[in-house]
Amino acid sequence: MKHFIGIIFAALMATSASAATMSSDESFADKGDFGGTPQKASVFGSDIVSVTGAQNKQNDVDFLTFSGFADGTLSLDFVFTHEDGKSGKLDFVLQREEFKNKYSWPDSYHNPGFYTESISGLDDDSAHKVSYVLDGYTGPLYVALRFYDSDAFYGKNKRDVGIMYTASSISGFPGGPSLAPAPVPLPTALPLALAGLGALAALRARRKVA
Repeated sequence: MKHFIGIIFAALMATSASAATMSSDESFADKGDFGGTPQKASVFGSDIVSVTGAQNKQNDVDFLTFSGFADGTLSLDFVFTHEDGKSGKLDFVLQREEFKNKYSWPDSYHNPGFYTESISGLDDDSAHKVSYVLDGYTGPLYVALRFYDSDAFYGKNKRDVGIMYTASSISGFPGGPSLAPAPVPLPTALPLALAGLGALAALRARRKVA
């Protein structure tokens, strides 16, 4: 009986582990901040499908390196928000080659596959999404986020963070990694197993009464 229960518990644990996804949060990074230079860029492997970060000061810079992507990954999506804020601004740079220095900016002639965008007007009622389609590319990707305005750091409504963002690897496989983990499915045989346990318990109770 105990052995049977142990088998069911192990099956549940294995199913839960396979359905889990890996994520990374800036608050757990060194000194609570992602790297501010290309040399100190925070690196994420193919097992990381969600990265969460934020602007920690007025002129904050985050350098992120995505070293690779799992098979079937369609895109790398960024979503920027500015909770309780007004007129948040940042420069977004993504490229397939390493940044030469903190101030380098890509150009189409020397650096194919890059994407840049100046994002402005982020406030409490808006969100901005950038979706970089990989088209079979498996990495690496290098990202620079240069925040240069947020009312979180001046005025009467000061806050600990300004613009916030989430980067997610979007999979094309059914049930593949995404921003929100999928519900953990029960093994197909589990309902029958539980019913069997109930029947055994009832039978033992009857024998004791008899």
